[in-house]
Amino acid sequence: MLEKLLANSDLYSDREKILYSKFKDKILIRSQTLYVPKVICEQFIKETQKYELAISGIDVFIITDKGVKPIDIADYSNASDDTWEEYKNSCFKSSLEFLKLNPSNPDVYYEFILLGQSEWEDSSKR
Repeated sequence: MLEKLLANSDLYSDREKILYSKFKDKILIRSQTLYVPKVICEQFIKETQKYELAISGIDVFIITDKGVKPIDIADYSNASDDTWEEYKNSCFKSSLEFLKLNPSNPDVYYEFILLGQSEWEDSSKR
């Protein structure tokens, strides 16, 4: 299911598609949104570094049979770093710290907003 979603979507860059594919057996898909379970989030965050992706935001949800309930959010899109490397590393560190703030619960899932360098440059008008 994940491969089909990624193959037919222009919402994800090639690097994002490869990254998400590495976790294909653990990611939850609801309404074309990819949710990463808390138990693999630290590993997922570390993998973003290998693919030169920055985490510009994180949405946290409790997902049960009853539905999807948002519980927290982190937004790093306005970080004032001067270079891509500084921004990427700042987001990486902040994401790992943010992960520690949320409960270890099997129903907690994370949605990551990822940026590549060209997207960051375009969005920050550098």
